[in-house]
Amino acid sequence: MITDADLALRVAGDGNLTADETNLTILDLGPGGTGPHGVDVWIRVPTDSGTDTLVVTVNHDDSATMASVDHTETFETVTGGTTAFPHLQIKRVHSFRRYIALGWNVTDTGGGVNFGAATAGIKFGSAMRGGVRP
Repeated sequence: MITDADLALRVAGDGNLTADETNLTILDLGPGGTGPHGVDVWIRVPTDSGTDTLVVTVNHDDSATMASVDHTETFETVTGGTTAFPHLQIKRVHSFRRYIALGWNVTDTGGGVNFGAATAGIKFGSAMRGGVRP
């Protein structure tokens, strides 16, 4: 789904998602953040991980180091065994913060976690819901 590596928050080359990851890649959206229309942040989780759970948050901050996250938004929980895989979610986010990154929080219910080579990124210029005006 990535068309520009500069828009990637996690790439397959980062390896299998087997443990928590926080702010692996931090994207600079520039002054003003996402702008009034926001951006779509997407995640793709390729494989089932037993009954383990995954919660992904979008972290927003004005610091390039994400030292103290100012705001977070959360995707729907991904649960091995009940979620269809490969699994794709897209979330429209709005922020006046300059930087965004993802937090991947995995919960191991026994036996080790492996959600595969999960990927994520942002997409600008998405179609507005409800169609467009002529």
